[in-house]
Amino acid sequence: MGTQYVYTGESEAATITGYKINSDGSLSALSGSPFTALNGGVFMMVSAGTNLVADGQVGYSVNPATGAVTAGNSMFPGSRFNLVSDGSMTVYFVENIEPQHFPSLDAEHVSGGTLTRFLPSPGDPNIGPGVSWPLSMDPGGSFLYVARGPAQDVSGPLNLAVIPRNADGSLGQIVISSRPVCGTISPLSTEIGSAAFRKGNRTFLYFTCVNTDTLEYTVLDNSSGAVLSSGSVSNIPGMPTHVAAGSNAMAIDPSGSFLLMVDTAQATVDVYSLDPTSGAPGAKPLTQVATHNVPDSLVLDATGQFVYVVDTCAFTFRPNCSTASSIFGYRLDGGKMTPLPGSPYPAGSGSTAIAVVKP
Repeated sequence: MGTQYVYTGESEAATITGYKINSDGSLSALSGSPFTALNGGVFMMVSAGTNLVADGQVGYSVNPATGAVTAGNSMFPGSRFNLVSDGSMTVYFVENIEPQHFPSLDAEHVSGGTLTRFLPSPGDPNIGPGVSWPLSMDPGGSFLYVARGPAQDVSGPLNLAVIPRNADGSLGQIVISSRPVCGTISPLSTEIGSAAFRKGNRTFLYFTCVNTDTLEYTVLDNSSGAVLSSGSVSNIPGMPTHVAAGSNAMAIDPSGSFLLMVDTAQATVDVYSLDPTSGAPGAKPLTQVATHNVPDSLVLDATGQFVYVVDTCAFTFRPNCSTASSIFGYRLDGGKMTPLPGSPYPAGSGSTAIAVVKP
């Protein structure tokens, strides 16, 4: 499977904890871990190539041979939400510092840990004023899917919008569909968990709505971006509302057979089966596994065999915590989750974000 590393970002410890992923999925602590995080800690984190981007403000390079993390530059002061990575060089996010375009959709390139902002402020003219909340990147890299609302209105109503992505990471003209996203909801205070899977010329997009307790799905033509069909599963408990970034709340296995989702209310990780034709999730979880505290984010390794979940204990926000945060590791096989050797693994205080880097 080649070398892979997994990292957690800590908001209270102001560190990044790193592990090497062994061939059986178990984790071995990296030399020098935990690594120092800039700007007082990490709340959100995604990977882009051999880089980590924390909170949309700090870039870190990952040494391919050792996994060591080195801080690059820190820039772009302001609040950022819901980082979405194209997996290679670009990270998209919303930034609520532009009063005339609140919150604005922005992006940055990352290379060698160095961040370079490349969409003009207060937003690309192709996007126009309004709320454009990143949900997920099309796995083929051709589109960015966002929840779109009226200008200066962060409480909805929101609709699914599709934005073409160019080879350099820049974005084309936004197309707003009639497909609603969670009715009227404020994504600034209630994260929208999301994930996408590509199968042939169709992309299956999933997202959660805590205000309606529904798991939503939409099928799109990934050559044109057109919405083909959509549906929802009702009465889903434990929508992921406390995750550091909505895109880290859910994942889909490489076969497109199973959807994994953190269940914050029940402190479990839930696995749903997916219909191979329609993409519809099952009405109830196929598998549920319990963590100790509150599962915040999860990630699959590059092979899709192993699942890593951040189980958060942040004393600032959850004073009843009696243990440090942990990483729970599982082998995913036929929808079943089996604990990995040595799981759970230690993580720093206030771990909320997790990312995998495959050099």
